Amino acid sequence: MKAYCDMCQRPVQPVRRTGPGFWILAILTGGIWLLTYPLKRKDTCPICKGKLR
Repeated sequence: MKAYCDMCQRPVQPVRRTGPGFWILAILTGGIWLLTYPLKRKDTCPICKGKLR
């Protein structure tokens, strides 16, 4: 699925990014939180790391 990045001004392939909060919850829940990873939206530009529309 292609998306358009307003910051890069071009179509890009979105990627998933996880922050420290995701990994803290994964550790606290014993890994059960990792089951939510496939549900996380791909909404980050791989070039500029900006949010896609």
